[in-house]
Amino acid sequence: MILPNPPGTYLQAYFAPVLQQIARLLTTSYQKGDDIVISRTYNSSGTQTGEQRLVLQSPNGTYYKITVDNSGTVTTTSVPKNELL
Repeated sequence: MILPNPPGTYLQAYFAPVLQQIARLLTTSYQKGDDIVISRTYNSSGTQTGEQRLVLQSPNGTYYKITVDNSGTVTTTSVPKNELL
């Protein structure tokens, strides 16, 4: 989990998303041997409505999201640290 440095004073706009992220992460647990399925969600018209990403950090600290297309081709795209939840 990556959290930004907190401000010197309480700001609801800062803490609300941080607390939501912590709650989300606490409710997501994986057991050894479990499959981890990451999928996109679509509405009835086929428009993507949400995305979970697999993001890995390289040894030099760069973050990369991993994606796969319909033919099974896997690609990586760098993700700026400030775009991570």
